[in-house]
Amino acid sequence: MAYHMTPLVDLGTSVHPQVRVLLKAEWMLPSGSTKWRTARALLTAALAREPDLEGVVAATSGNLGVALAWHCERLGLRCVVACSEAVPAGKRARMEQLGAEVRTVTAEAPGRMHGRDLYRAGRLADRIGREQGLTVLRQWTDLAAVAVHRDVTAREVSAQAPVPVDIVVAAVGSGGTLAGLVQGLCDSGVSPKAVAVEPEAVKTLRTGRNNPQPHDLFGVGLGVMPPHLRDVVLWEAWGVPGDHAPMELAQGRPGPTTLACLEVIRRRAPAWSRTLGPRACVLVLGSDGIPLP
Repeated sequence: MAYHMTPLVDLGTSVHPQVRVLLKAEWMLPSGSTKWRTARALLTAALAREPDLEGVVAATSGNLGVALAWHCERLGLRCVVACSEAVPAGKRARMEQLGAEVRTVTAEAPGRMHGRDLYRAGRLADRIGREQGLTVLRQWTDLAAVAVHRDVTAREVSAQAPVPVDIVVAAVGSGGTLAGLVQGLCDSGVSPKAVAVEPEAVKTLRTGRNNPQPHDLFGVGLGVMPPHLRDVVLWEAWGVPGDHAPMELAQGRPGPTTLACLEVIRRRAPAWSRTLGPRACVLVLGSDGIPLP
């Protein structure tokens, strides 16, 4: 199965007149999950290690679980997902519709994302793996989660972008996507600045200290320093709240996390323009959204 290419939407100067914004609409991946590439890479690596693999288990805040269920259904593999009760019911139902077995842990803050929930889900996944003989997939430490964005996503962007990318902006969960994009674009001959976005309450990327806190941006802001970002020099890190004015594109409606990244661009564009020159090109990862009918 070939990797699926997603649109690179040229927003021009509509976000801010001093920068040109390119939005990678990852919500248009099969399954509707931005983790579709990551899930495929994790499964491919696991199958290379264990050709007779019968099933997998993984902790998730939602997106990875949906993508794993999608792939496992097509590969004929058993899929067990461990997540918090706070993960939206619609997302848990989607995993089950795709054939995943969903196991939950009690939410630290009902209805809200919290890094400690994911830690407990990870412990549950480890226990299920031991007791049921399933392979545990760990997106936070498996380098396949970085390599796929270095070797696939970054190459797509290089082929699609009308001008060289100066800045990459992404909301950070495991950090694999941002790390891979920056590495891959550097390999192609450009040296983009990396800007990380996290929920305002968390402050981990801005201070370097673990600080799990409840927030409303599911899938990001775990409150611990992501191992995948150890080799990435962050130019800037910014915190944002979870509510932003909606936007509608031909490719769909960006979700809260993508809108948070666009808000950071609006705030920082004047400073970036002064540093990098007028009309710097900013790539933003569209990690969530809803395709229009």
